[in-house]
Amino acid sequence: MLEQKRRVPTILGLVVLLFGIGGGIFFAEYSLNIFNQDKEIIEPSNVRVSNVTDSLASVSWLTDTATVGYIKYGFEGKSLDELAYDDRAEDSDLDKYTLHHVTARGLQPESKYQFVVVINEKEYNNQGKPYGFETFSVAKIGQLGPATGEVKLANGDSAAGSIIYSQLNGATLLSTLVNPDGSWVQPLNISYDLESKLPVANVETRILNIYVLAPNGNKAQALIDTDHDFPAPAIVIGQRHDFLSSKTSSTDAVVLGDTDVASGLDFTLLQPVDNQALNSTRPLIRGKGEPGQKVTVIVESKPQAAVVTVDDRGNWQWTPFRDLMPGLHTVTVKSVSAEGKNVSEARRFIVLKSGSQVLAESTPSASLTPSPTGVLSITPTIITSPTPIFSSPTPATTSGTPISGNISYVVLLLGIGLGLALLGFFPKMFFRQVE
Repeated sequence: MLEQKRRVPTILGLVVLLFGIGGGIFFAEYSLNIFNQDKEIIEPSNVRVSNVTDSLASVSWLTDTATVGYIKYGFEGKSLDELAYDDRAEDSDLDKYTLHHVTARGLQPESKYQFVVVINEKEYNNQGKPYGFETFSVAKIGQLGPATGEVKLANGDSAAGSIIYSQLNGATLLSTLVNPDGSWVQPLNISYDLESKLPVANVETRILNIYVLAPNGNKAQALIDTDHDFPAPAIVIGQRHDFLSSKTSSTDAVVLGDTDVASGLDFTLLQPVDNQALNSTRPLIRGKGEPGQKVTVIVESKPQAAVVTVDDRGNWQWTPFRDLMPGLHTVTVKSVSAEGKNVSEARRFIVLKSGSQVLAESTPSASLTPSPTGVLSITPTIITSPTPIFSSPTPATTSGTPISGNISYVVLLLGIGLGLALLGFFPKMFFRQVE
């Protein structure tokens, strides 16, 4: 009688093998979910283009959770090789926001650009193609003074990190971030007329439409005129305000005559001169005025503002408290003359890169202005737009961004391989030798 030397417990082996494969798949997918949490797809909403001039443009959007975001841009029809990051990146250690505001600078005038929004390294576009805008031609900037104010939450706290969108009737959309203390400053002299494609003149009182978007997605709206926007009354998130004076209405702007002049006999801006190229990143800004007169000084492109007092000799001066980036900037000064008239002046100047030399009076760099495609329509009764708002962006698939595949088959093969390996290394767990 032959002795049976080896017996294979087939059912037990299959059960162990199946449990091993199932467990391997479960733990593999669980671990992949952990490592891929930061790569969750979060689509942007409320994508808007604003502040378009002949040399710059801003892009803003909202996400459900705080994310790292920036834009990739370039000339229309060309590759998107340029990057622009959040305007707060150099002033804060935080790099994740729900409400994003990015400004591309140094653009060429009268040029068409395209861009995509990048969130957590995933690209998003406008229904299969990049977003776009067109810059304006180089022109003498307007003389409109800035609008200022503050934004609060319903409980009275600062609405820091919100975005103020503002628009003069018939003009391009502007935007600015709300500061940590709740204050905001919006230069209006970069606003362009949509018909003439030229900077808006300040010969009449105009309606200023204001729309506020908070980081949590809540909103506020306000109407005010340009005679009462410096400062504008406080805006509260979740409310609609009508600050129009009795002289204006929500449909018409009333011409008040020459009540807002470029400069008065007792007030002037001496330095910098128009189109001056400067080596200093904190240039001296000075002028003349009546002793005791209050002068508001605002420097763009990244607004800095201060109020100074004219000294006994009729002089005033101010130096920016933050370094200015190389490139084109604008300084606007505003005050009230002895006769009670609003007086203001604006000048362009250029901050040179370190090591550059001033050889002659410089020609101003291009500055961006929004095209009709970048105009925001808040509501039909407040801000109207010749073109619709951007539709919700869809993930870009033509820009080279890889699309993740199905890893189930890979995990299954790995599980089978692991099971076979166990059979090879530990045969006594599955086989029993009979003497």
